[in-house]
Amino acid sequence: MTQRPWGPLYKRLFEMDMHPGKFYYLFARHRLILLFWFGHSFIYDYNLMSSMKNNPDHLAYFNAKYSRKFPRNTLNWRTSAHYLEISRIYTVEMIKKLAVIEQELAEEHRRQKAIALIN
Repeated sequence: MTQRPWGPLYKRLFEMDMHPGKFYYLFARHRLILLFWFGHSFIYDYNLMSSMKNNPDHLAYFNAKYSRKFPRNTLNWRTSAHYLEISRIYTVEMIKKLAVIEQELAEEHRRQKAIALIN
């Protein structure tokens, strides 16, 4: 029997590079044992429905508050008040700059028109 070109089995089992799914069977086969061993310490409170219904960052809050269902992407379109205020200030400042540029362009247009009438 010939040797495989990538090495014997024991070397393939213990090498640690470029094999992300190497231990999948170990964890998949023993997931219940690991769950009982580690408990629920990896499950955070914000995943629980009781806390999602009290948090306005989750859709469950609005479903419970208004006793109806909303589309799942409803909260994707929220805009913060901070962003709205910054956007308003930026818009006002840009309009001020635009007014100055418009006056300069109007003056340049009048000057070009006067030169064209002279010639």
